[in-house]
Amino acid sequence: MDRVVYILGTRHEYQLNTDKCEPSATEEFSLYLGSLCRLHGIEAIGEEMSISVLEEHKIEQSIPAIFAKSFGNLPHKYCDPDHAVQKRMGIKLPIEMIMLAKQENWSKEKFETLDWNNDLKREPYWLCQIQDLNLWPFLFICGMKHVESFRKLLSVATFTVHIVNNTWEAQADRM
Repeated sequence: MDRVVYILGTRHEYQLNTDKCEPSATEEFSLYLGSLCRLHGIEAIGEEMSISVLEEHKIEQSIPAIFAKSFGNLPHKYCDPDHAVQKRMGIKLPIEMIMLAKQENWSKEKFETLDWNNDLKREPYWLCQIQDLNLWPFLFICGMKHVESFRKLLSVATFTVHIVNNTWEAQADRM
């Protein structure tokens, strides 16, 4: 069977349902996930999210995890390495990057470049998590800035990749 991955780029607030979202955004996001799963016959969902981040926000499950359970108990996986794994991988946490930037007086450009290079180290980990689950077609939800770079990585790894949306936002947030 073809290893098909559909990528959905969005803001992490929608995954976490933080107070930065309009109240209707969670429902709209879940409805959108449902339409994607029906349209593409999705067999599993993964996302750029970790248990560490959920704990930081005092959230038990992400919106995609809740959705997957309610949508026929689809397999779901948090694909981002937790903080301990990131540390072992040599990936600096956002707070560490901010502290370094302040200590060393980095320019905004230097911070963004180093932060992006740091972020890119996580994408191969996501790839391994998707391969471990081994269910196709697969829906992967990530931050908007990762859509194109992750698409390229998956393509090089001989996946069939479709971007369903680069920048999904709830209707209420577009007004």
